[in-house]
Parts: sequence; structure tokens; C-alpha cells
Amino acid sequence: MWLKPRLQHIAVDEAQDLSASPWRMLRATVPEGPDDIFLVGDAHQRIYSHQVVLGRLGIRTPGRASRRLTLNYRTTRQILGSAHGLVDGESFDDLDDERDALDGYRSVLTGLAPQFWRAPDRETEMRALATLIQERHDRYGTPYAAMAVCVPDGASATQMAAIPGSAPFGIPAVEIGRDGPGKGEGVRISTHVPPQGAGIPASVPGLRGRGPGPVSEPTSGATRSPRAP
Repeated sequence: MWLKPRLQHIAVDEAQDLSASPWRMLRATVPEGPDDIFLVGDAHQRIYSHQVVLGRLGIRTPGRASRRLTLNYRTTRQILGSAHGLVDGESFDDLDDERDALDGYRSVLTGLAPQFWRAPDRETEMRALATLIQERHDRYGTPYAAMAVCVPDGASATQMAAIPGSAPFGIPAVEIGRDGPGKGEGVRISTHVPPQGAGIPASVPGLRGRGPGPVSEPTSGATRSPRAP
């Protein structure tokens, strides 16, 4: 049985993470017409490998139907500038059949510049992250629960959550799983997705490497590069 249109308007957020099947369902749910589908998406924030061309799925966004939102209200100018440098030269789509870029993006917030440092191996990296967390807590009074370490996958999150609490650090750590953070006021350990929009003042992207070789790591909210003990 064919799905017949049942709605007049649909709003879609985080549109960049939908695959073709949900888009086909949405297109079938609302008839094509003025203001039929309102969507917000940014391919620069895509966390899955889904990439679709909306026009080929019956969702038309050309011309005056689309607007670029260039004001960043979540992150500082310094973080935005560093992020721009990291993706410079990469190609991103506009959720349709054209290319998009970060040209013209701006932020009204300001703060400390992110720092980049290199660890020779994973163990050194994890110990350096624990040192940085302890320094933020002891020297600057940042609560443990106001800091987060972001890792690429769940296995790394479980691994990282065990490091701060071990000797010689004794730092409380809480892994953020599918059901949210566990009990306690420790440092939040999770993949890159849960902390987005959570307003965590200090975050450290860690464990980016995929092997034993050196990895380059960005940190934010620090006044100097951390040193492993």
C-alpha cells in the first residue's frame, strides 16, 4: 500500500544526518507545495556517512528557498578559526548537488585559543590528558563535571574513563553512554556526539589516533601545553 500525504508541513532538524530512506518517507508524508518542508542542516557537522542529493528525492531547495546561516552562537572566534583551518581544503556538499564552504562564517563570542600538541603514543597521550584535567581543577578551580574528554568511539570512551581514576591521579570520571551520564560529578568521557550543545566549558578531543604512531591533538581551555608526568 502506498503511503498517502497526511501532513501539510514538516520541520526537519539535523538534516545532514538523514539517509535517503527517511527523506523518501518525509516526501511521501507531505504533498509538494509552498512551505511543505522546512529543514535545517549543515554538512560540516555530518557525523554519519549518509550523503544524499535532495533534489533527486523530490525535495527542492534552489534559489530563494534556501538561506545560509553564518552566525555561530555556540563557539568562540578562536575555536571557529581553528576549526576552519582543520577543514581547509576539504570538500563539503550543501545537502543538494552543489558545494558549500565556511566562507563568511563568524562568531560573536571570544575566548582562549585552542592548543595543539602531539603525543608519541597512546599511553603518554592519556596520561597527558589526565595531567591537563588535574591542572584545570587544581589551579583554575574548574569543576570536574565541567570538563569533558571526547573520543571517536564507545570502546575508547570506556578505556579513557578508567585512566583518570587510576594512580597517580585519582580523578573522578563518568562515562556518558546511550542513557546519559552515569552517577557522580566526575569528568565526562564520551564520543563526540553527546557533548554537542551541552555547554561544557572545557573539552578535550582525545584518542584521535588509530594506531601506535604519533597523533596530533587539539585542546581547548588550557593556558599552556600539558606535559605528561
